[in-house]
Amino acid sequence: MRPIGEKLVIATHNPGKLREIAALVAPLGIACSPPPTLHFGSTGSSATG
Repeated sequence: MRPIGEKLVIATHNPGKLREIAALVAPLGIACSPPPTLHFGSTGSSATG
């Protein structure tokens, strides 16, 4: 099997789900982490038009 990497970002903020997935991939040598907190700046437009 071809290695896919050492770290996997799991798109959840649920700590229980993150632990479950981390336990599944740990035997493959893959560490899991939650998604980073993203901060978006102002785009100069509003959602209302």
